[in-house]
Amino acid sequence: MVQRGQLHTSAAPSIQKRGRGQLRSRLNQPREPPPPSRPPFQRRAPHTPARLGLLAAAVATRLLHPRPSRPLLRAPGSSAPGRPDSAPGPPSPALPGAVARGGRAHWPWRARGPGPASLIGQRGSAEPRSPASRWGKRGRDRAPPERRVRIAEVGARRIGVCTLEQRPGGSRHISQAAAKVDVEFDYDGPLMKTEVPGPRSRELMKQLNIIQNAEAVHFFCNYEESRGNYLVDVDGNRMLDLYSQISSVPIGYNHPALMKLVQQPQNMSTFINRPALGILPPENFVEKLRESLLSVAPKGMSQLITMACGSCSNENAFKTIFMWYRSKERGQSSFSKEELETCMVNQAPGCPDYSILSFMGAFHGRTMGCLATTHSKAIHKIDIPSFDWPIAPFPRLKYPLEEFVKENQQEEARCLEEVEDLIVKYRKKKRTVAGIIVEPIQSEGGDNHASDDFFRKLRDISRKHGCAFLVDEVQTGGGCTGKFWAHEHWGLDDPADVMTFSKKMMTGGFFHKEELRPNAPYRIFNTWLGDPSKNLLLAEVINVIKREDLLNNAAHAGKVLLTGLLDLQARFPQLISRVRGRGTFCSFDTPDESVRNKLISIARNKGLMLGGCGDKSIRFRPTLVFRDHHAHLFLNIFSDILADFK
Repeated sequence: MVQRGQLHTSAAPSIQKRGRGQLRSRLNQPREPPPPSRPPFQRRAPHTPARLGLLAAAVATRLLHPRPSRPLLRAPGSSAPGRPDSAPGPPSPALPGAVARGGRAHWPWRARGPGPASLIGQRGSAEPRSPASRWGKRGRDRAPPERRVRIAEVGARRIGVCTLEQRPGGSRHISQAAAKVDVEFDYDGPLMKTEVPGPRSRELMKQLNIIQNAEAVHFFCNYEESRGNYLVDVDGNRMLDLYSQISSVPIGYNHPALMKLVQQPQNMSTFINRPALGILPPENFVEKLRESLLSVAPKGMSQLITMACGSCSNENAFKTIFMWYRSKERGQSSFSKEELETCMVNQAPGCPDYSILSFMGAFHGRTMGCLATTHSKAIHKIDIPSFDWPIAPFPRLKYPLEEFVKENQQEEARCLEEVEDLIVKYRKKKRTVAGIIVEPIQSEGGDNHASDDFFRKLRDISRKHGCAFLVDEVQTGGGCTGKFWAHEHWGLDDPADVMTFSKKMMTGGFFHKEELRPNAPYRIFNTWLGDPSKNLLLAEVINVIKREDLLNNAAHAGKVLLTGLLDLQARFPQLISRVRGRGTFCSFDTPDESVRNKLISIARNKGLMLGGCGDKSIRFRPTLVFRDHHAHLFLNIFSDILADFK
């Protein structure tokens, strides 16, 4: 049996270099200095960062291509480490990094950090060896067991190799990760010191609650110490963050590229001075827009207006649509005297009675116009006056999709038919539908999906009735679905008319077609109209996304995450249902709200930061630097949570 801290020497190149079995204790036998007669230039080179990088790469290569006769992990189907069954089971082809057990995929190794769980898991198919052959016939078996363990730990630390910890039932933790090179600024795993919220957080929450309602606060954070995919709180707890500030952190906490950017002297003025962009933009404003937002502009949309957040982006997009629709009706003529006078007292014809059609379960913001199109939770809307605007049903698909093809097609057809009926009905009520707003995936409302064909047909309906088609990409935009904009999956022949964004884009705003361009100044306006410093950061974020191929990473890591969630659903059907997702934009349902909230709380105290949505769903919103091994790490920890859940 592999003992605590034990590491096979085949995974340690610097140890193997000294001869198999010729291990030396770094504690009791320090290395002798070179003979004085040896010229200085012949002495062994120090372990420079470059040398350590090469050693780490060699370790990763060895982990990926193990010697069949020297397994590091247990064999598939074995009942205990080192004691294989007579017929080892084959690895599950559907689940990378997992081995088969009892007809279902299983992760036999739990990663304590972003260790190469996805890499090491692939070693499970290696043929087990006897204890004698495991240690060979030379120096390795001369030392007592506790000394051999210590030797392996010292050697592993010297080159940055992972060490293993024996866990009940044959599971393992990984305490140090060769795969750490994937995300250089990441931590090596969760680290929990107190319950969450801890004592310091509770004290700060008490102080904040004196000056405002702080009941929504989960805990207070130490953003200086947070890195990569890990969020650190003020009590020193380190959590793998799969929620990323409600889907708003694009490339992890304190990314080195962004840290370097803000330290450059030529950028200081941009971060210090926040101009009124509508009247006094800086000299490089257009250049920075081209480098950032315009470089990822959606197909068919050449116009751009920046804002500060998602709500004000949608609010001003509504205004743009209303002005465009009224301009179509008015024709070439200018504003009439009556229009100019009646608009000042909120009456028609200056204030026409137009509407925006939205969907039940949608969330588009909390300002007055946006709130009229938000239908996710009653607490968002209660006591606030609103508009009589049409609300269509959004499809509620049945899962697994391949088993309910006909039923889901009928459900989508029903919703589309209702959309058309509402447009006609509101036209007769003199509340003409000027635009339709829809999320590619309803997020706050419960991560509700529809097929690409549904959205294509919805676009056709908007064109047929002369309504603007507005796609809200505030939460889905920025790459998390595997494409930069989620609506790119739809394959639209005619692009949307307007698309809003925020969150991962570092700033808010909306793209639109040129025909919706306002015909006069100050019609779409506010003091700041965004923030040039955010455009600066976004330009570097986009560079990182392209340089590190993070869109493909989101697609691949999302596949690992989704496949793992499906396996958990098969193993714990009483707790998990309706697993769904696109890229890392994944979710599942729980039996009810109380179970959902309890799971999120337990996960937080185990070092996993998750988010809820809808009535009983848990959603995943990791950063774009979320890798396969982070997915395996989450799946291993969460599997234990589900197994122990009562």
